[in-house]
Amino acid sequence: METNQPLQRQEQILRLLARQGSITVAELIQEFGVSGWTVRRDLARLQARQAIVWRRGAIKLAGEAIATTTEPVAEHMSEKQRIARAAAALIAADQRLALGAGTTTGLVAHALRGRSALRVVTNGLNIALTLATEPGIKVTCTGGEVDDSYLTLVGPVAERALRHHFFDLAVVGVSGITAAEGLTVASPLNAACLELMIEHAAATMVVADHSKFGRVAFARLAALDVIDILVTDVPPPADIAEACRAAGVQCLVAG
Repeated sequence: METNQPLQRQEQILRLLARQGSITVAELIQEFGVSGWTVRRDLARLQARQAIVWRRGAIKLAGEAIATTTEPVAEHMSEKQRIARAAAALIAADQRLALGAGTTTGLVAHALRGRSALRVVTNGLNIALTLATEPGIKVTCTGGEVDDSYLTLVGPVAERALRHHFFDLAVVGVSGITAAEGLTVASPLNAACLELMIEHAAATMVVADHSKFGRVAFARLAALDVIDILVTDVPPPADIAEACRAAGVQCLVAG
């Protein structure tokens, strides 16, 4: 099955991993009918996006790999994993969930596997692939333009889809949290999608590790008072903790 478009081929690699759990370079060469150099270039790009782990000849989705190795696969990955488990434990059955694209939210998706009676809408391709084969979870992708740097669906089509859905809970990740600037993210296009998720949700959960505290990213998302609960790995710095208290934000430190 020859696939000449790199992005299409990379998406198919992720689908194969979601179904099979792991795969080898040789198997991908046979699957796509391309050269080993082409496959390795695709894998390097997926690894740079933190979508996969490629180690000792085996390729796995990032969330699969962290369950079977203690080696670090991305910055602050162990902290993100603890946060994801704690966040997933707060998500009840029968909820309509907006799950924003991101590394930590992708790990939340992995922590939700095996659950039942959930409806998930996401603009993260990796999240959709993670949950696509879960019989108890109905998944809707927003559609939209693919930002291949983040495996994110963005733009007018994604925003239009989100305007027509309403949620019990929005779970979003951010790139920065400060007392003055509030929540910020790297991509203005993704910010527009996350903002709609928050606006259309009865409650909002932010999942963010300690490295996000005190950082201001490129695009403003929202003030702290949009958050109902912040799940993180260490207590926030004093100024952010005070701002969260004033805004009525519950802070949960994942153990």
